[in-house]
Amino acid sequence: MVIISIIQFHGSKMKFGGNKMLKQLLFNSSLLFVTLSIYSCEDCCEMTDYESYLPLKLGNKWTYTNDVWEVVAMETINELEYWTILTGNGNGGNIYYRFDDSKLIQFYSTDSIEVLIADFSLNEGDSFTQVSTGYNVYVYSDNPDEFTFHYDYPGGADEEYSITFGVDKGILSICSLAWGGCTELIDYELK
Repeated sequence: MVIISIIQFHGSKMKFGGNKMLKQLLFNSSLLFVTLSIYSCEDCCEMTDYESYLPLKLGNKWTYTNDVWEVVAMETINELEYWTILTGNGNGGNIYYRFDDSKLIQFYSTDSIEVLIADFSLNEGDSFTQVSTGYNVYVYSDNPDEFTFHYDYPGGADEEYSITFGVDKGILSICSLAWGGCTELIDYELK
């Protein structure tokens, strides 16, 4: 700020002539400013866009160990826009997702309810409760490119599961910790 003030105050009349000390001060300050700018950019400016954890665009396709998902349309349901994902090679039905800022919301057409699936603004160790289902959801994120959400129904048995999302990939795995099985991402194609 001092450098900017000096330059603004003196404007174009500022002369460096034989003043080595002023030149050195400006050089060191400029170097410090550039270094701080680069450091700050690494910490704050390159934050991952929430929607990159599940990139929803027409034609995006994910192949899992036992399923295929493809974004096939955008539909309006109850005046809200949802991406429609066709599952099971066209035989499994539809999944409806939308983002509300950092929150990934799924619409269940059979029950006509919305369920908060993930909140990508949360930190490791945070949790929330899915109001419509009663599940407690815990956040695990020791890798900045991945988020794992663990779902647990209080007092329930064999109902726990987890979903891991990867930046610019989508859902990496859906694991049922109670049953010991995982559906894992094999391949994906993003448009």
